[in-house]
Amino acid sequence: MKAMQKYFFLILVGQLCCISPAISQSKMLLTESSFVVEPGQMQEACFGLAAGDEVIFSARVTKGTKLENIIVTEYPYSVRYSDYMTRRLHSKKIKIATTGVYAFAFVADTLETTTVSYKIVRIPANDSVRQFNTNVYWRTVMDTAYTEKKEYGIKKSDTTIVNLIDQTAKVHSRTNLNGSKTTIKFTLPQNTAAWSYYIGVDQEGQEEFEDATHMVAKYGGTVLKAIPGYGPLAALALGGVSYLTQLQTGEDIDYYIVSDGQESLFLDGEPFTYTRNGLVTSDFARMVQPLSGTFHFCLSNDNAVTSVQALVKVTAVVVKNTYGYKVSMQKKLVPRQEPYLKP
Repeated sequence: MKAMQKYFFLILVGQLCCISPAISQSKMLLTESSFVVEPGQMQEACFGLAAGDEVIFSARVTKGTKLENIIVTEYPYSVRYSDYMTRRLHSKKIKIATTGVYAFAFVADTLETTTVSYKIVRIPANDSVRQFNTNVYWRTVMDTAYTEKKEYGIKKSDTTIVNLIDQTAKVHSRTNLNGSKTTIKFTLPQNTAAWSYYIGVDQEGQEEFEDATHMVAKYGGTVLKAIPGYGPLAALALGGVSYLTQLQTGEDIDYYIVSDGQESLFLDGEPFTYTRNGLVTSDFARMVQPLSGTFHFCLSNDNAVTSVQALVKVTAVVVKNTYGYKVSMQKKLVPRQEPYLKP
């Protein structure tokens, strides 16, 4: 009987000896290393782990007083374990719930450089993930970020239309005792951005402007609602379609646009300077210079016996800007390193 018990005991010992290496081999050393961590800084090691794995994590300070923090994080933000103000961590077991990248981070105390040694052992969940690739790879991805930009400039811009002249002047013939010259004065308002004028002689000139006014009203669209007083001359001053045309037939008139003071020389028959002139039945133009000052339309009728009616219109576009700081959000691409696993 004793011989039989001895026989079974030897068989059991043999089986245990066969099982023991299998148990030992199920543990896999993931890493055994050390870090030097500067004051207030962090060092970390990243590994890929499979769902169901278990890790045994040990760490100890070999130089320095203590670590401010030890953190195990599942990328990107899920903290799976942390220990605060510690000098030694002994065989901490952590169960891995999901497959992913795990970072083992060491944060040094703010006052001293710390050297820490650590060891991580992996216990695979089963044989199918035993050969799981635990290496972590990195790639650059571009994130969209927004920064606030503050600039000084125009915060608001108000545009108004100012009609400076809308007048019909009778210009006598050369043989009339009242003389064949006349002048019309106007002053450009402050903040004039551009201005325009129209001259039309007699009924033909009047009708030409009325036709253009009807066309602007018909095709002006949303501009008419946006800018009160918008018409052919406003359209012309703003660089739009005015529908004005120059008449080729009918009575004509000499006109000059002169600066203040030159009109008296014109009336006295003395030499004078002018900005624009023409001998026309109708004429119009957009002016971007000059943009300030007082001016005169000087009209002269060279007809010996017939007087003319000259329609003169001047319109200014006034832009008043309000200045201040504008804040805008500026988009930019920011590179970021992202960890990933390979099969």
